[in-house]
This record gives sequence, structure tokens and C-alpha cells, in this order.
Amino acid sequence: SILIGANWRQKNAVIVQAGVTVGSITFRTSYCISTGYLANYNNRGLEFSLMYTNGKKTYVPRMNN
Repeated sequence: SILIGANWRQKNAVIVQAGVTVGSITFRTSYCISTGYLANYNNRGLEFSLMYTNGKKTYVPRMNN
């Protein structure tokens, strides 16, 4: 599946992200633009992440009739 999104950290930054999930692996890239006091020092950042999610079994309770 494809991931697209945006986040906003109050008085700090705007973050745009995109990624892809294949099976248990997710690859995501994010771009951060500082809007707060840090904008004077470094106003942009690029981040890459690779995540693995263990395929845990989901508990489904049985119905007793």
C-alpha cells in the first residue's frame, strides 16, 4: 500500500511524508520544514525510515453458545 500524509507540530514544524508498505516492511521518507525558533538555525530536514512490523497473531475470542 502507498502512504501519503502531512503533520504539523504546533509552533515548530510542518512535515510532509510519503512511503510504501510491502508485507511487513514499510519504507517512508519525510521532509520537515521548521516554522518555530529553529528556523533561524536549520529550516529543513530530510529523513528516511525503514520499519519492520512483526506479524503478530490477532486474538479472536470464541463465542460460547
